[in-house]
Amino acid sequence: MSQSTIDAIREAESVADQKEKDAKAKTSEIIDNAKKAAEDLIKSSTEKVKADTEKALAAAATEHEQIIEKAKSEAESEISALRSKVAGSSDNAVNSVINSLFA
Repeated sequence: MSQSTIDAIREAESVADQKEKDAKAKTSEIIDNAKKAAEDLIKSSTEKVKADTEKALAAAATEHEQIIEKAKSEAESEISALRSKVAGSSDNAVNSVINSLFA
């Protein structure tokens, strides 16, 4: 083999080795970027779910308070109506007793 052929083969091997090293480095970079992107996606998804959950819990708490206030208001109205009814019945009972005593 001539020296120029040997040199050409060595040069081709050198270029091939360098391309293999570059490909390995690029592969490693792509994998690292993919891992980082996946971590970022997981983090942002987790934060969104947490925020949505907190929002839903706040809405449920507000609704709960509204239901409690409505029930309390209805109970107070019913108590007031019953007190009025009892007071009226009490007056009628007193009048009935007085009428029966003096009749």
